Amino acid sequence: MADTLPTNIDIAAATATTPKLRRTVEDQAIEKYIRDAGNFLEEARLNPDIAEGLLGAGYDNDELTWGTDLQERAWNAYCSTHAECPPDRVAGEAELDAKVEAARDDWAAFRLIARAAFVGLDARLGLRVMGDVPEDLQRFVNVAHSGYEAAAENPYTDKLSKRGYTPEKLKTLSNALDNLASLEGALDSAEETAEHGPQDTEARDAAYVELKEYMKEVRGVARAVFRKHPEILARLSL
Repeated sequence: MADTLPTNIDIAAATATTPKLRRTVEDQAIEKYIRDAGNFLEEARLNPDIAEGLLGAGYDNDELTWGTDLQERAWNAYCSTHAECPPDRVAGEAELDAKVEAARDDWAAFRLIARAAFVGLDARLGLRVMGDVPEDLQRFVNVAHSGYEAAAENPYTDKLSKRGYTPEKLKTLSNALDNLASLEGALDSAEETAEHGPQDTEARDAAYVELKEYMKEVRGVARAVFRKHPEILARLSL
């Protein structure tokens, strides 16, 4: 006869000597969800084809930026509950450095085109392409953001559009700069956690629920909008 266990014994119950995992299955699921949401929103904002399709369904840049803010708050709240979250700063800092380098490279290319297209001092000042590129990250972002915004307006937009810098392209470049701030904010939160230790989970859970409500709708809309475009659904992991 096969061996059986008494029904009042929980074979999965922890004992005094059971090693405690750093994160529960629930924690891992929450972290993965927040990371996946960030990847989705970044793709939706920075990929012109996806952004254009979602725009037709009412998800303009402001709406997607709101989603990115929710994702950032959820990630920061998650990190505030985990002392082990800060080691991810190593990967986060590498990602930030790579994106800063890419943003600077994009700006260098824009400067060359803008300076070739507009030789006048006033125009170059208006496009923020005079002088050296600031080393300080915040100052660089300010300059590049202002330059891209100016380039999308008259009297610059017609000529620069012919050189590949359409308003849509410039918006994509500006969004990439916005993403640097989100990444830096997440790293700051991780550093604060390293100093002060994990906090209560109530804020984490509230931010997570709010993000899930937003993502459930935007993902559903994306599935409908791109139902005939499996390659886009794949990029969005849908």
